[in-house]
Amino acid sequence: MLPTTTKKPVLNVRSIMRLEWVVLFLVLLALGAKASEPSVKLKAVQETSKKDGFRLSQKAQSKIGLVTIPIGSAPEFRIPERALVHSLDMLAIYRLREGWYKLVPIAVVRNERGDLIVRSQDVKAGSDQVVTSGIELLRATEMEAFG
Repeated sequence: MLPTTTKKPVLNVRSIMRLEWVVLFLVLLALGAKASEPSVKLKAVQETSKKDGFRLSQKAQSKIGLVTIPIGSAPEFRIPERALVHSLDMLAIYRLREGWYKLVPIAVVRNERGDLIVRSQDVKAGSDQVVTSGIELLRATEMEAFG
């Protein structure tokens, strides 16, 4: 009798990326589901503005799992590396200001013990915050809102 072998599933970058897109699709589908009244739709994106960015519903913010940290000083401030967004030919962060999320360009000044010291003219110390978690879904939501 021949020994039987079982193939172990292989997780590679491509399969993980496909899984992330499936999860993203399901989350966005759930966020666009109808409310209990047939004529009312729940929308993840409440408003858009080229100047200010976009506003999300409280439910969308919760479902996406957004976490933010305050900006302590400006124009240079500390962020965790996970807050960094690579977008085309620029480095950026998602800034939260008065309920509006916006992708703003930054320049990395230096790396300090796993955190980045960055500079941006598009942030205000004390009132603005940086998104540190949920960035991938936030990016997809922004792309859907602005096309």
